[in-house]
Parts: sequence; structure tokens; C-alpha cells
Amino acid sequence: MRFKFYYWSMIVYELVVKPLLGLEVFVTEKDMKRRTLEIAILLNQKFRNKKLTVVISLKGAKWFANEVIKHLSPELDIRIVNVRIKSYREDKAGQIQVLLDLDKNDIIGRDVVVIEDIVDSGITIIHLISMIKAKGGCAITVVAMIDKPNDHDKINSEVNEFIVGFVYKEKKFLIGCGLDYDEFFRLLRNLYKIPKLWKIRLFVKIVKFFKP
Repeated sequence: MRFKFYYWSMIVYELVVKPLLGLEVFVTEKDMKRRTLEIAILLNQKFRNKKLTVVISLKGAKWFANEVIKHLSPELDIRIVNVRIKSYREDKAGQIQVLLDLDKNDIIGRDVVVIEDIVDSGITIIHLISMIKAKGGCAITVVAMIDKPNDHDKINSEVNEFIVGFVYKEKKFLIGCGLDYDEFFRLLRNLYKIPKLWKIRLFVKIVKFFKP
């Protein structure tokens, strides 16, 4: 039953929703799978015979993290934990709210890989790096699905390595592969650019209005 619903919802999406909203493919499912496998291979080589904790930044990075983690070697001494941090708009830069904190016992004395969805201003990731160091983490590696080119000198100086899935230079909103708009579109298998954000806003409002 669940499979049939997913199957028909994907048909409706491809034939109706996608053309209606004018979505543009940025990264295909095939390219995303290829890149997550490449990143996992790098991590397997880098952390062989080491104690590793993978920190997943919720909610956006969960999908991407799962794609990477499923290719990690079962021989790795690995712990997987979640963290959730909210940063406010640029005009309130520096205001951070930790919604889900890390347990020191999962971090102390271990190498840490932080998996993020998008690194843009760097406010959130820099705060998270400081949290990990304060809890006794060793070498820190940041893995970002999307990097928006910015002044990341601060990040590079604080971490052992900064691994990027894809570089995105445009200002268009992205959805899919874990990225959402108002909790919609998160499970789309391709990563899409939204040329006209007003269409997405209107679509979401209509769906919410008719949703039981």
C-alpha cells in the first residue's frame, strides 16, 4: 500500500508538480549517489583504525548523511549522533540556539566527522566546531553536501579537512535530497533549483489549505 502511494505520488509529481513549479535539476540522483560513494571511500581510508564519531546536523543533512554512512566500512569504530542548531538571519548573526546538544561521552577522545547540508555564512558550523572542541573532540572533518562559496578561512583554520559534495554559486532556493521548503519536498531524489520562489509558496499554501 505504501509503495503504491509513493509510486503514484511520483507520477503526479513528474507530470504535474514539477512542470507547474518550473523546477530545474541541479544534481541528479545518479550524481548524488556517485558523490556520496566517493566521500564514503575517502572517509574509510582516512579513519581506518581510528575511533570515529559522525555528527549529523538535523534536519537537512539527515538524508545526505544516510547516503554517505551506508557506504562506510563496518570495520570502522564508529558512533553516529545527531545535533540540531538554529542560527538566525544575517542581521542577527551570532545568535545561536542549540535545540539538540551533543553528549560529551560520544565526542571526547574521538575523531569527528560533521555532516552538514549547506555551508553558507558558516555561522552554524563554526559554533558546532567550537562545541565539539569544548567536549574533547580530536581532529574534526566537515562534510557538506552543498558549499556556497564564501569566506571560509575561519572554517578551514578550525578543521582538519573540509570535504564538499557540490559547489553552488547561485542564489536560487534549493529543494530535495533532504532540503525542504516549509517541510515539503525534502524526500525528492534529485536536487532542484527553484527559479520562482513565489510558486513554491503558493503551492505549499494550497496544499496546506486542502490537507485534512
